[in-house]
Amino acid sequence: TRFNSLHAGMGYFTFVPQEGMRYHAECVAPRSGVTATFALPEANPEAAVISADIVGDTLIDISVKGNCPDDAIVAIQERGLLIYATTLDNSMKLRVRCNGLQEGILQVLLLDGGLHPLSERLLFARTEHADSTRITPSRPYYENRDKVTLTIDLDGYADPSGSVAVAVTDDMFGDESGSTNILANLLLQSELRGYVENPAYYFERDDTTRRRALDALMMTQGWRRYDIPASLRGEFQYPSAAIEKSQEISGTVKSLWRGKPLDDATVKILAKRIGFARAVPTDSLGRFRFNGFDNIDGVGYQLEAINSKGDTESNV
Repeated sequence: TRFNSLHAGMGYFTFVPQEGMRYHAECVAPRSGVTATFALPEANPEAAVISADIVGDTLIDISVKGNCPDDAIVAIQERGLLIYATTLDNSMKLRVRCNGLQEGILQVLLLDGGLHPLSERLLFARTEHADSTRITPSRPYYENRDKVTLTIDLDGYADPSGSVAVAVTDDMFGDESGSTNILANLLLQSELRGYVENPAYYFERDDTTRRRALDALMMTQGWRRYDIPASLRGEFQYPSAAIEKSQEISGTVKSLWRGKPLDDATVKILAKRIGFARAVPTDSLGRFRFNGFDNIDGVGYQLEAINSKGDTESNV
């Protein structure tokens, strides 16, 4: 068969491999005519394969082929949330209605009875964007390091509640038509493994060409951010570090002469330029932490550690 790439070297074609046969693909560069040959994986008669397509805005057509066990399960998750799961019950085709899909990546999984993955298919759900959002600054002009207050009008959204992301660039150097933007970063790059070439391309317009290219990207790079089978089995992984909700300065105070951690000491912090000052005690291991603040970039801080007798142990 013959095939062509759709975008950024990615494309797809369909054929049924025969057991015992070996296949390869010959790719010819359009300008130089250089040919490269790549061996395709050998057919596995024990494999089960799931395929899926989004029909309209809410319907997902799913089909399963190959050696599928009788107790197989089909599950769909979006952003780590399970939105659909069912046992196949000898049916190799499903049409699933998923109302209220958010724009972004969907993972369609085929699992065996032990909730181990057999196959997966990634889909990208598209939704219409509100185009009446307006951002108004509090003043027409600002000096360097001035505080900027913006009013964001979200009347164009049916449900304006939630978090809002704003990107700010220098109008002398920023390029609105660059290779990335907020949509590409939040919906694509942050949830897809590996480097995505020119991710903003897929969101410039919602047309057939970009939808096909985006589907090719889903089938090319794959996604393993959430281990849904493990979650269904109750096997969870927890972060080793706490979420940083603000700027933070932390450290350990040691005695000036013995070099051992000092408990019951006081650490003071001062940023004279912005009038910021605080004091916290150390714990039994001499540790201290300042957090819960969000000062502007470029601020310098002075720290002083004072022992229980009121003497300065350190000043940085």
